[in-house]
Amino acid sequence: QDKQDLLQQKIDSGQVLTIGELNSTFVPDIKEVTDLINWLKQNGFKNIKQSNDKCNVYATSTADNISQKLSCEIVAVEDDLGKETVAAKTIPSLPIELSSNISSINGLQPFILKKKRFQKDDTIRHFNKATKFDTMVKGKPPYIVNELLGGYNGLGMTYSGVNQTIGILIDAAPYNSDLTKFWQANGLPNNLSRVTIVNVRGVSLPAPSGEESLDAEWTSGVAKDAKIKVYCTGDLNFTSLDQGLDKIYYDAGIDPTLRQVSISLGLGETFMSSGELNTEETKYQRLRALGVNCFVSSGDAGSNEGGILQVNYPASSTNVVAVGGTRLTLNNLGNVSSEVAWTGSGGGNSVKFNKPTWQNSISGTKRMVPDISSIADPATGAYVVLSGYVYQFGGTSWSAPVWAGICALINDARVKAGKSRIGFLPTYLYGLIGSQNFRDITSGKNGAYTATTGYDKVTGIGTLNIKNLITYFLSQP
Repeated sequence: QDKQDLLQQKIDSGQVLTIGELNSTFVPDIKEVTDLINWLKQNGFKNIKQSNDKCNVYATSTADNISQKLSCEIVAVEDDLGKETVAAKTIPSLPIELSSNISSINGLQPFILKKKRFQKDDTIRHFNKATKFDTMVKGKPPYIVNELLGGYNGLGMTYSGVNQTIGILIDAAPYNSDLTKFWQANGLPNNLSRVTIVNVRGVSLPAPSGEESLDAEWTSGVAKDAKIKVYCTGDLNFTSLDQGLDKIYYDAGIDPTLRQVSISLGLGETFMSSGELNTEETKYQRLRALGVNCFVSSGDAGSNEGGILQVNYPASSTNVVAVGGTRLTLNNLGNVSSEVAWTGSGGGNSVKFNKPTWQNSISGTKRMVPDISSIADPATGAYVVLSGYVYQFGGTSWSAPVWAGICALINDARVKAGKSRIGFLPTYLYGLIGSQNFRDITSGKNGAYTATTGYDKVTGIGTLNIKNLITYFLSQP
């Protein structure tokens, strides 16, 4: 914990570190890691491996062996859909000689999962081929890439995300044929070589359900020349997603172009165990230390996730960029008619994290969510191809990949200007409240909170003006 606290101090002061510095200074005692691995081997655990940064050890075993060796009761659990699994009913433990610096034992309640943040308008299934693009009406949803860019002053740019890489954390992979159809419908280059599927755990991946399609299509649409790496974990179990974050961290450490990540997953803070939250937080902390901006959906249930007044994690982390949602309406010329807060935009006060320094201009003592916003309402949703069909998708799952694509454009512009890729965005953005770089959203609410002038807990500081924001970042050292 002392090393974790020191690292947070360094990144809060604006420092960016190399993976070599992180893996040499901010690591646990190697003997403790080795002792744990040896104990696991001696006690019947299999598939033992450690993360690149030595902060996590993963292993599998039978329920009976886990019950005996970790001294916890394992029971059968059935969810609302009748799916049965096994889970720990009592708290697991390790021998005292191993446990002095172990933060938590995770993965023993697999029925608790992260949730995807996309919403599909089930009343709309447009056509079975995305190539029938000519039947679309300009300025009417589902919106295509150029319509979104037009709504945020992003048309006619010379920046396309070239020499930038966007990471996506999700369980499944999009179909190549869907990507091709999406690009064709949007008049974008058909280049599958720029999309890489990373099977994080080497398991059989589930069929796409829409989230991975939305993320991959829209990151690659906004930043049409960026490379896209889809990190597929096979499921949404915490330990699987942790391994996905480990892989992103390792890749970002050796690839300086991987400086933006889109994550459209989350869970209410009060539903997260303190151990799992702390485990994940070390990973977001280390990604931020490398200079990576993780854009995370703020949630689609407004202010009351799971019926409780709470924000979602990891959107509430002080080491990520939380992205809320709006309802953007265009006219038949493609111009903005209005933009208001979306009722589903997750937002509020964290109960886990104190207010970061970059939110000091806002009253309150806790981390506030979201930071920024983009279009999200499924009623004015996105053009998405899934299994050959065109759907209208929305949710803050759309907002996050849009912002990840914008970040790639910003980094493209800065690299072409001979500058370094930008650091942690929130440390810049809060100084731009009320400026021409953002559209302040001043109407609408998400339940407990109302959009208002300046910062609010529905849309953050607002939605962006792409060209103005790029110009601003080109002016920064």
